[in-house]
This record gives sequence, structure tokens and C-alpha cells, in this order.
Amino acid sequence: MKNSVISFAQPSLPCKVGIEKISFDDFFDMGKGATVLPSFPPKTLLQIVNLVDAGRADEISIFEWLEVTENTDQWTELTDDQTLDACRAIWMAICCTPVLGDIAFFKVALAIDGKPSSIVPQLLETMSIVRTVNGLDELCSEKIDWLLSLQAQQYRELANVCWNANLTPYYKTKWLRLPLANTYLTQIQQEVCSVIDPQSYDEKSDNWLYECFLSLQTTKERIAFCERFILRFSKNAYSYLCGKTIEERCLPFNEDCYWYLLSESAKEKLKNQFGLSNYYELHGISRLLSQDNTEDALGFDEQKRRQIHSRTMFWSNYTKHFKRIRALLPDSSFNYIAQFNDGLPPFVDKLAPSESQDSEVYIFELSKLIVVEFLRGGLSETRFFNATDWNLKRLFDSRELSIDDIRSLSQQEVHDHLVGWQYFCEKLLRMKFKLTPTTGKPYFKGLPPSVNSYCETKGILSALDPKMMTERKIALAPWVEQFWNVEFKTGKYGEFSDTQKQSSVYLKKALMAKQLGSHDEYEMFISKAAEHGNPEAMWQLGRTMLLGARSTSAMRKQGEDWVGKAASLAHQEAKETAIRFRIPFVEYVQPKAEEIILHEKKSELESCLDSLAASRYWDQQQGLKLAKKLLSNIDYKPVLLHALVALLSKSQRIEIRFEITSMVQKEGDVNALMNTALELSNGSVIEQIKAIELYEHLHERNVDVKEKVNALVKFADDYQRRSVLVVGLRTLSNWGDLDATYQLAKIMRVSESAEERQLGLTLMNFAASRGHDKAKESLKL
Repeated sequence: MKNSVISFAQPSLPCKVGIEKISFDDFFDMGKGATVLPSFPPKTLLQIVNLVDAGRADEISIFEWLEVTENTDQWTELTDDQTLDACRAIWMAICCTPVLGDIAFFKVALAIDGKPSSIVPQLLETMSIVRTVNGLDELCSEKIDWLLSLQAQQYRELANVCWNANLTPYYKTKWLRLPLANTYLTQIQQEVCSVIDPQSYDEKSDNWLYECFLSLQTTKERIAFCERFILRFSKNAYSYLCGKTIEERCLPFNEDCYWYLLSESAKEKLKNQFGLSNYYELHGISRLLSQDNTEDALGFDEQKRRQIHSRTMFWSNYTKHFKRIRALLPDSSFNYIAQFNDGLPPFVDKLAPSESQDSEVYIFELSKLIVVEFLRGGLSETRFFNATDWNLKRLFDSRELSIDDIRSLSQQEVHDHLVGWQYFCEKLLRMKFKLTPTTGKPYFKGLPPSVNSYCETKGILSALDPKMMTERKIALAPWVEQFWNVEFKTGKYGEFSDTQKQSSVYLKKALMAKQLGSHDEYEMFISKAAEHGNPEAMWQLGRTMLLGARSTSAMRKQGEDWVGKAASLAHQEAKETAIRFRIPFVEYVQPKAEEIILHEKKSELESCLDSLAASRYWDQQQGLKLAKKLLSNIDYKPVLLHALVALLSKSQRIEIRFEITSMVQKEGDVNALMNTALELSNGSVIEQIKAIELYEHLHERNVDVKEKVNALVKFADDYQRRSVLVVGLRTLSNWGDLDATYQLAKIMRVSESAEERQLGLTLMNFAASRGHDKAKESLKL
């Protein structure tokens, strides 16, 4: 077909229909003798029976035969004996007259199939009697046997007939010249696998089954065939054509495969036969959740669908590591998935309600690791847990499990899914958990071809370009803040102080900075985390100072101090290192039950003072808790403040020192404030800045502390503690010290920040306007 410009293919029907185009001579042979014309009026049923009994059946026209097989009115007037005689006579004619036989058997087949047919029911009821007559034509016998089996719905028997004839059910029906448009052909096709003995499976049976498969017209029928083949036959049947077809069409690593449409039992058998991992089960859920129609059904926009797909592709590199799996779905997703594949697989459960935003959650076991993927939501994170008995039982066996329940468990690691996450997550798995891809391919699936080159020892070979790194850095900062906001709400950190919480945030920021290659930011945040009392940060900072190529003897000594502090907080690696290299630390000892009882029996003040004077960390914590309570008693305050300052002077634990400082500052006692400031002046950068803040409070109360601040400024200048120097000079400047204003202006004017340089110029002008000679000279230059 064509118009003036474009050619079109001739339209055709998509599948076979019930009517075949054959020549009339094939159906009605006009060459055998003279055609018998019907009489007028037509012969009645009884007249036809009498003619047959008299041996004059050749006087009956084909049209008269057809009339009596269809006209029910004539049959209702017969007695039972006359009905039997009529059935005998007509069946004899059907079996002896090819034309009549073809038409009659065709109509019988239609009637048995429940289709509209004009055959009288009396003939259907007596067909089994005719089969017992001797001397029937072989083709007639086969047709009657076939139709009787159909009538009895013996589909396996019919499949066996096809196997013995080495014909598919479709071609056997066609050979018998019965209707091809029927409903029972599917029933017979469902039994073809069951007539083959699995123990005697050979090339002949495989060829027949393969032809049966090829004769199937729809994908649904082919999937049903594959499923029955998988469940019936063992691995030895897969060396022939059918087995190859199953591998090509049903295994999950092929495009457009049937895997996700198979029953759970069929998939389980394939997994056992081919050593398939459970990854593909989760992939099937992801495939449904990332379809385009989920935008209408679940409200998933393209970004959410792409996110789900990218997670699945990432883990496709680790399929052989997969062991147990579980999917927890919110109500909407749960009900959506239940529509497909005859319901939900056994590893899918409903997510228990919680305060957190709903998200689909995947849980899977990889070697000695449990991975939890939150597919959507603000954080949309991946959490890694140790595969302990408790974690396995909680995550896989708990009937009711919510997002809040999962986040309340203590994890080993957490990873984001911001831009470029695949590069860093692969590195984490390879470096920390010793997990590498199992594909054996020189590329990492899920990444564009231009950046997916992979080496098992080096990881993904293409680093992120600077633009992506900048984008990732910008996105990470708010993600880290959001993560810790969520994390602290879980309650798993107990009664963490603000200092402890902040230390965890600083540590996470330090690790992110290290991941992004920002060395200066890493050093800044790891130092802040250590100074806020984080044991892991102390350990990492101490190790860096000890092993750094440019470390001085003073830095190595400071590194030993940090390792010792981390060891005192029961950090395992730090403790082992401290023991090995004889670095001093205070051993953390869990209190005994009798000590706790004795502690409770003492008076509160006595217990508090004893605990504050103790050397053990646990005792000191108990003392601080009691001190907070007892400081409200004005009679106890002097002795408690003295004990707190004494503990401050001897404790090296950052969290203890910060908590005491906070308590003393809150009480506002001048002597305690002064002694605390003096003690903090000898501490870290953060403590020295805090000391200056306390001196400011004392200055407001007319206490002369200018020399104390000057001493701190000189120390900061000598030891290059810029932040302390700037805070100290600003404080002195605010108190009217023009020389401090000049020194601060000099520092600001050489800053990399344009804003600080402008401030430096302003300060220099101010000092000059107040008569400071050096400031005037500086402005002239």
C-alpha cells in the first residue's frame, strides 16, 4: 500500500483465527459419483432411519443428513427406542461419509467447547457408544477419542496423544480438522510438560517440547510453559533446546526476561540450579517502583524513580554477596506492588508507622554486613550494620519494624546519596568492609560509559570532575546537619551533652572533608571534634600527629596525648596502640555492683564530693550529675564549686572540662570563674577562647583581668594560635587598648577575606584617629 509519498506494509491479523482458507475440492470432493439432491419435501428423521436399515443410505442427500443433525423438533417427537435407533443410524453415516463426518465432528467440538453449535444434544450423549463399534475408520476413531477426552476434560491424556503422535497440540487439532479457535487448547498446552518423564528426558522429548513452545502465540502462554518446565525438570534437561530457551528468557541478567513474572517457587528453583543471589528479588521490586506509571499511582516524580533505579544498579555489582533480603514498604507502595505477579513475595512486609517520613526500605545481608537502604525521604541514606545475631534478628525477624526502629540501632557507617555518591560508597565498601564487585568486569555498572572503568584494587578509576565535587561539597553540609538532627532524636546516644553532640557533627564533617580531598577543612574539623571529646576524632588526630612526615617532636608529643585520651575513653585501636608503645592513659573500669550500691547509700553531698575527687571517669560522671542537682542549695554551693574547679584542674577529659565550665559560668561566682578561666588558659584553642569569654564576664563585674588576657594574647602569638589571638586582641580593643586595636588591624589587613581586610582598614583608621603613631605610619605607607 502507498500514498503519493510513503509506502506502508499490508495490514495483517496479529494471530491465527478459527477459519482456514482451503480449496472447496479438499473439503467437498465433487468427483466421487453423482451428487444426491435433496427430495421435496425433505425426508424426515424416521424415513432416513428406515432407508439406512434397508441399505439405501446412498439415497440420502448430505443436506438431509445435516438437517436431521440440527433440527431438534424432529427429535423431541421420538420415543427412547426411536432416539437410540436414530443416533445409531446417523453416527454410522457420520463415520462412513467423509464430508458429513468433517462437518459433524467440527460441530461436536464446538458444542463441547461451549461455543454456539447446531448439533442436537442426543448425538453428543451417544458418542461414547459409537466408539465401541468394531471396524471404525482410524481417523474417525481418533476424532471420537479426542472429543470424548475433551468432554471428560482429560487434558493430560490429550497431551499424551500429541506426544505419541509427535505433534504439538495446535497441529494435532489442525490434523484432526477440528476448530482451531477454541478454549481447550491452552488447557492441553499446560499439560505437555507433565507427560514427559523427567528421568528419561532426551533429545526427542526436548524437540517436541520446544516445538510446543514455539507454537504458543502469546507471552503469557510462553511464561506459563517456562514455569512448568522449570518446576518439573532438573538441571540435566538444560543441555537441550528448551533448557537454553529457559536460560535466555528466564534468568534475571537478560533484558526483557520473564524472571520478574515467574512464581516464587519457580524463581527459587532457578536460584538453586544456577546459584542466583537474592539481589534479583529486590531488583524486581525496584523495577515496579521505578516504572513511569508510579507517578500517577504513587506520586513518584522522575527524580525519585531515577534514585530508586540508581541504587539497584549500584548493588548489581555485588550480587554474589547477597544472602538474606527484606523489603519494607509503606501502605501505598505495598498495595501497589501487591497488584502484580499474583501478590507479594514472602520477603516483602508492611512498614510499621512512625513519626519519620515514609520511605521504601531495603534490608540485605552481605557477607558479615547488613545494609539498609532508605530509598526516599530527606536523608535517603544507606546504613551499614555489623551482622550480629541481635541485628540479624531485629532487622529480618521482627514482625513490626519502623524507620525509627531501624535508625535507633547503632550502625557502623552511614552514607549519603548526593551527587557522585557511587564513587565514595564503592570506596567505603572496598576499603573499610573489604567488599568488591563480583561481576568480574572492567567496568562498574550504573555509571555512564565515560566514567565507569573499574579496577578491583583501585576502584572506580575516573574521579569526579571539579564541578561535581563542588556541587557535592555544597550539598553535604546541610545533609550532615540534617543527619545528626535525626540521629540525636533516636535516643540511642543516651543523655548526650551538647558538647558530645557537637563533637559527633564535627567528626562527620571532618570525614566528609577528607572524602572530598579538603585537607585544611579536615584538620580543622577533626581538631574540633577531638577537642569536644570525641574518642574517634582523638584517635585519628593523634595518629596523624604521630605518623605525619612533617611532624615535629612537639607535635608527636601532642599526638601521644590524644592517643592516650582516646584510650582512656575505651577506644579499642587507641588502647592497643597505647599499650604497645607505652603511652600513658587511664584505664576505663566498669563499676562493680557493690560500688553502685555503696554510692547510693551515702548522703548526696558526701557521694557528690567523693565522686568528684575520684580518678575514675564513671565516678566523676556521677559526681557531676549530683552537683547539678545540689548547686541549687546555697549552703552547698561554695564547697561544690571548689570541688568542681579541683576536678577541672586534674581532668584531661574534654567533656568533663566543658561540663564543669558550663556549670561554673551558670552560677556566676567570681572566685570560681577566675580559677576556671586560669585553668582553661592552659588548655586547647577552644578552651583558651572560652577563658577569654569568662574574663570578659569578670571585667564586666569590675575585676581587673587585662593582664590575664594580655598573657593569653602573647601565648597565642608565640604558638601561632590565630583564632585565640584575634579573639584576645578584639577583647582588649573593646576595653580601649589602642595598641591591641593596631595589632588586630595588622592581622586583618593581610587576611585572604576581603571582608576582614576592610575591617582591618577600618580599625587602622580608628587607631590612627585616636593618636596611635604606628597606625598613622601604616596608613601613610
